[in-house]
Amino acid sequence: MKESKQDIIKKKLAPYRRRIDKIDDRILELLDERFGIARVVAALKKRDNIHIIHPKRVQEVKDRNVATAKKYGIPHKMVLNIYELIIGEMHKLEISIKGKPKKKKATPQKRKA
Repeated sequence: MKESKQDIIKKKLAPYRRRIDKIDDRILELLDERFGIARVVAALKKRDNIHIIHPKRVQEVKDRNVATAKKYGIPHKMVLNIYELIIGEMHKLEISIKGKPKKKKATPQKRKA
């Protein structure tokens, strides 16, 4: 029986798809490693009562990764989107470990006479 055009295309693409799958596995392993480190950081922040979100650090991470992406010709908007998602998920993880910051109760203001 003759192979269909679809089957021929699938065979030609198979080695590339396997390579992409392996890369995806590595990306997920690295994300797992990053989450592991974030768990440790969250525990330290909880112990030492350190704020979860540090805007300067967030910007440093984004800037550094955009600069690295430029070296590889990777679109910077895509990298920013990826890191906004990653950082957001890391913050959610830290909040789940450290707990939500407690809001200060509003104290009644004294009336001027």
